[in-house]
Amino acid sequence: MSWEVVREREYACPCGKGSYTVESLMDDWNRHDESWTMHCSECQANYVLDTCSGTDRDGISFTNHPWLLRTTWMEREARRQRIADLKRATMHLLSERYGEQWAASFSALRSKKAQWQVLTDLGLRPGSLGTYYRHGSDYMDYLRNEFYFENTPTVLAHLGVQDEEVLSNMRTVRQLQDLGA
Repeated sequence: MSWEVVREREYACPCGKGSYTVESLMDDWNRHDESWTMHCSECQANYVLDTCSGTDRDGISFTNHPWLLRTTWMEREARRQRIADLKRATMHLLSERYGEQWAASFSALRSKKAQWQVLTDLGLRPGSLGTYYRHGSDYMDYLRNEFYFENTPTVLAHLGVQDEEVLSNMRTVRQLQDLGA
């Protein structure tokens, strides 16, 4: 099995003094890929090919490949790393400070179905009731698995807790994300 070039296009580079090539590739199993090659030495030194993937409002996925200034790309990567570090630190704080309280709030319920219903009502989507039952004796681990960054506001509200350090971390993450991380 080999990849074949099915289309080759040449474009002006960001500085306008040279060009770059985009090769569209396909293999025997109809998989597709692209290969981007910068021919301009000035742009090779100053730009990085970035990949941005997402889904538009209609649910159609897309991938963009902009050339970013190397300094801009490095700043964004540093923001991404800061966000990841803050999320990890926040989860550590939550787990250390409130993990047992979170688990205790569910162990006081009379049945697994009641626990599953609370998680569902909180919007934490624990899956089907059958899946929840299959976790057997590890249901406390299952509950702790719902303890992740995106659920932080829900977890704090459920516990009736206002933790300024955790909330400050959440605001900082939101601000960094708004900057385009």
